[in-house]
Amino acid sequence: MIPLVRADQMRDIDAAAIQEMGVSSLALMEAAGRAVAEAVLAHFGADEAGRVLIVCGKGNNGGDGLVAARHLREAGVQPRVVVAGEETQLSPDARANAIAWRATGGTIDFLPDEGAAARFFQSPPPFDVAIDALLGTGTTGVPRGAVLEAIRGLGRAGRPIAAIDIPSGIDTDTGAVPGAAIDADLTITLGLPKRGLWLFPARSLVGVIEVADIGIPREASMAADVRDFLVQDEDAAAWLPAWSRHAHKGSRGRLLVLGGSEGLTGAPALAARAALRVGAGLVTVGAPAGLNDILEMKLTEAMTLPLAEAPGRCLAPEAMAAVDAFDSVRLDAVVLGPGLSRREPALQFARAMVSKFDRPMVVDADALFAFRGQVDGLARRKPGAPGGAGPLVLTPHPGEASWLMDLPAREIDARRIDLAREWARRLGQVIVLKGAPTVVGSPEGEAFINPTGGPLLATGGTGDVLAGLIGGLLAQGALPLSAALLGVYLHGFLADLFEERRGPRGLIASDLIEFLPVALGELHERAGG
Repeated sequence: MIPLVRADQMRDIDAAAIQEMGVSSLALMEAAGRAVAEAVLAHFGADEAGRVLIVCGKGNNGGDGLVAARHLREAGVQPRVVVAGEETQLSPDARANAIAWRATGGTIDFLPDEGAAARFFQSPPPFDVAIDALLGTGTTGVPRGAVLEAIRGLGRAGRPIAAIDIPSGIDTDTGAVPGAAIDADLTITLGLPKRGLWLFPARSLVGVIEVADIGIPREASMAADVRDFLVQDEDAAAWLPAWSRHAHKGSRGRLLVLGGSEGLTGAPALAARAALRVGAGLVTVGAPAGLNDILEMKLTEAMTLPLAEAPGRCLAPEAMAAVDAFDSVRLDAVVLGPGLSRREPALQFARAMVSKFDRPMVVDADALFAFRGQVDGLARRKPGAPGGAGPLVLTPHPGEASWLMDLPAREIDARRIDLAREWARRLGQVIVLKGAPTVVGSPEGEAFINPTGGPLLATGGTGDVLAGLIGGLLAQGALPLSAALLGVYLHGFLADLFEERRGPRGLIASDLIEFLPVALGELHERAGG
């Protein structure tokens, strides 16, 4: 896991390193500028980056750019430095590095106001690559004045751009882009990665992200209570369930998928097939009895369980009795919701399952709608407590989350990390807040950002596949948080594999299932075979 920090947390970490551990702020700036120069040379090549325009702000981000200028010159590159501001406005450390840059024979063009910057960027000097050192992580709001004109000028130039720490104009914490912003090809983020880099719309402007070690002591990083993390490939590989050499279908887990209604039989079928492909030993689909023949045609490897139905061919509350009887085979996990419908009898059944059934459970789709206005019904007690029940994994998309949280979907998208964490803690359950990116919240108040997947997943049925993946992992004994994190990672990874091998269009939900053996094989190899 890679910790992701907010701007205030990074300030606390810097302060701890400087004030408590005696690390010089100038030493940190020197390491930052050197790392930027090395990254630019490695990414673009010394020949392609022969002329570099370094556009600095007045603060320490600009100071990092001035240090980078010295190291680029030592590597044989020709840097040109401009500052969007007046010399008297430079921060102390930036001023020290302006003096150091001039001592090497370097020059600086100061652009004190909007007009000066506009004139400079009307006809800038020739350059091959630009370095954005304008605004640091502590800057918020809409860029203005000379900085705004510099951002616009770099955009018009159409040359590759490397951004220091975060592209100027992007909100460090939320990924919001309130005004003009740099569209970077490379972002060298310093010390620890900033969480806004992985959030949209900023994610489409950061290019390749490289994290530069600038010598901040590990102990200083503990000064901030970091609760946000980026999932890595090796994490996903480590969460794969281990199989004994003498495993059999009973030992690989029993899963029950509950859902289906008139016109919506594909959803539980997709969930069941995904669960089988991810390794569950035995999967049964429980659906309205009137739809059983249809599901028998759709499913070959999964079994079916005809259940009591209400008018409209949806599940009825009376189906609970048959589920209880079926559980005599000792189910390991349940997926509740794919294709359930919003008819009141089916919603009553969903509420009864959540309140009375004691297995680990994925609550998805219309089963979440059953708790609109009564979300605390999802706050089941922990396993082992008197009358307790098994844990839940809740899988809302922003629209479903808006019902549960009573917030506009737009606000949920803008605050997805914080809301996933807050609501997981409030309910004591794992929450998978689907979207771009998907965020998994833990009951302990942590948030995990998933790096895989993209717009290919924006098609009907992919959410049912995700529910099946998580349910299949739960059935194999994975802990709820691990099942959610691996399921989400795999879900996006499957789309990435499809795009890599078949192109950026044309995916349907069942394609994800067909790519599962390949994806699982790659993860198995990363885990050491």
